[in-house]
Amino acid sequence: VGEDNGNTSVFHRSVREGISSTAVLVLDSTANHFYMQDVAVKNTMPFVGDPTRAITIQEKSSHNIYKNVRLISGQDTYYTQNTKTYLEDCEVHGTIDYICGSGDVFFKNTLLCEGPWPGNMLTAHNGRYCRYGYVFDHCTVVGEQGFYYGRPWYNFCKTVFLHTRLIATPYQQGWNAPIHPAPDALLGEYDNRNSENVFYSARGKRLSASEAAAYTVENVLGYDDNWRPAQYTLQSPSPSDVRVTGSALQWKDSDKALYWAIVKDGNIIDFTTRNSYRLESQGKYSVRAANLMGGLGSASEEVAFK
Repeated sequence: VGEDNGNTSVFHRSVREGISSTAVLVLDSTANHFYMQDVAVKNTMPFVGDPTRAITIQEKSSHNIYKNVRLISGQDTYYTQNTKTYLEDCEVHGTIDYICGSGDVFFKNTLLCEGPWPGNMLTAHNGRYCRYGYVFDHCTVVGEQGFYYGRPWYNFCKTVFLHTRLIATPYQQGWNAPIHPAPDALLGEYDNRNSENVFYSARGKRLSASEAAAYTVENVLGYDDNWRPAQYTLQSPSPSDVRVTGSALQWKDSDKALYWAIVKDGNIIDFTTRNSYRLESQGKYSVRAANLMGGLGSASEEVAFK
C-alpha cells in the first residue's frame, strides 16, 4: 500500500527485452491473494519498437487485487498467466499488446493510456485456462495515436469491452490480425462510445444487452468459488469529528477502519490503531482511515496545532 500512486513507485530498468525475464515484480504461483493499492509500478527500459518487451508485473498467482495502481511501460506492460485478477480505478500505460496473457481478468473503471506509437494494441489474450478472459467495464482509452482493441494470441481468445469511453481513436477495423490462428476467438463489444458520446462499433462481435449483462465481477471472477473481490476495495469513510484537545489529535472511532494514518502538512508521519494521537510539533494535521486490506481512504479535514 502506497501513500498515492503519483509519488509511491516500484521501478526497474531492464537491460534486455523479453516477456519472461524483464518483470519488475513476479507474482509466482504461491503469491495468491496479493493486494496492491496507491502504487505505480514502472519498467523504465526505453521503448524503441516491436519487439521491446518490458514487463511491470508478471502474474502467475491468482485472486489478486489492484486498487488505484498505475502500470507503466511500453510493450507487454502487464503479463497475466492463468490468473484471476480484479483491477479497479487503475491505469495501464503502454504501446503494443500491453495487456497480454491468459486467465480471467476484470478491469473496472481503468484508464488505458496509449503511448506515442503507431499501431498500438491494447490486448493480446491467450484463451487457454479461462472462462471469460479479459473484461473491460466502464474503462477509458486515451492517447495521441490510433489503436486496435487487440489481437488474439492463440485460439479461444476472449476479450470484451463494455461501456468504454474512447478518447483515442480506434482504427476502422478495430481488431488486428491474430498472432496465431484463432478461428474461435471472442472479440466482443457493447455500448462503446467516442469522445462525443457517439456509439462506436469496432466490427467485433456486437454483444446483445443480455450477453453484456452476464459480464459482472461476480460471474467473471466468482464462478467456481464465489470470490467477491470488490468488497476488499471498499474504502473506509474519511474520519469525522477530527479535533485538537490539549496536545492530542482526536477523532470519532470506527469499526470500519483497520488503522489510521496521521498526516502532517500533507505527508503521512505515523500510524495508529487508536482514535487519538499525541502531537509534539506545530502543523496542520489530518487523518486517513485504512480499509480491510490496509488501503488508505481520503484525508479528513485539516486541523491546526500551535
